[in-house]
Amino acid sequence: MSIVNTLSRTGHLEEFGRPLVTNSGVKTPQQRKALALANLTSGSITSGIGTITTSATTTAVETLLPNGVRQTKLTLTNFALGNGGDAAALGIGAKYYTLPAGDATIIRSWIKGTFTPAVLYTNALDAGIGTVIASGVVSVLGGTATFENVVGGVATAALAPGGAAYAASTLSVTGNGGIPTLLIATAASHDLFLNVAGTWTDIAAAGAVTFTGTIFHEWQLMA
Repeated sequence: MSIVNTLSRTGHLEEFGRPLVTNSGVKTPQQRKALALANLTSGSITSGIGTITTSATTTAVETLLPNGVRQTKLTLTNFALGNGGDAAALGIGAKYYTLPAGDATIIRSWIKGTFTPAVLYTNALDAGIGTVIASGVVSVLGGTATFENVVGGVATAALAPGGAAYAASTLSVTGNGGIPTLLIATAASHDLFLNVAGTWTDIAAAGAVTFTGTIFHEWQLMA
């Protein structure tokens, strides 16, 4: 027996014209229709999404919203950023995600987690996300806009082998000011880098720095 033929199609359509009682309150017919549409059109997706750089340290949950906006939640565990400096300023970073081809807009982003050095660094870091990997003799990311044009740099607490917390940061431009979106044209770099810079502690030898935490992006393909 087909269960489809046993349903009253007219009756189910008429239900959308009635209020809906939920645990969070009464939904109007318009709200009820919106909820039903969201249930049909949103959810995890596997096409038109970006590429994780290192699956061994990064996992992603990709969600498509009813308005076509995509949400990417990345969980990073001991994600390697490279070696810090030694009694000198240095910017380092690593690619963690690549957006799919085409024009894309990053609407908002945030990051929260800890940076953990393998050696006894005690300096603070300027951290952020950009479309170019941080490099060179720099103590802050702000000198090169693309080092932090997705999430503006925010200072961490002093590093310690146990890690230093990095507070959540919203919006998506240098210093978290200006317009809250970033357009990435088809011909531009679609790579996203987690970057840090600082004046590193004088130690016996430079050592590795890792990040464990969450990065969230809300973005949209333009075509």
